[in-house]
Amino acid sequence: MIHPVKQCIEKTGLTHNAFAVLHGISFQRLKDCLYGYTASIPQKIVCVMIQNGYDEKDAQAQYLK
Repeated sequence: MIHPVKQCIEKTGLTHNAFAVLHGISFQRLKDCLYGYTASIPQKIVCVMIQNGYDEKDAQAQYLK
C-alpha cells in the first residue's frame, strides 16, 4: 500500500523539508503524518493534496489502511 502523502510529495518532486516549507506545514506535523502518528491526514496537507489532483475521501481512506 502506497502512503498517499508520500506519493503526493514524490509527485511534486520535492523533498519532505521543501514540501513542508513551501506549503507552510510544520515539519513535525508532516513527519507525524508520514509515520502514521495522526488519526487522519491533517487538513493543511489535504488542501495541498487536493491542489495536486487528489480526492480527499480516497486519500483519507487509503491513509487509514
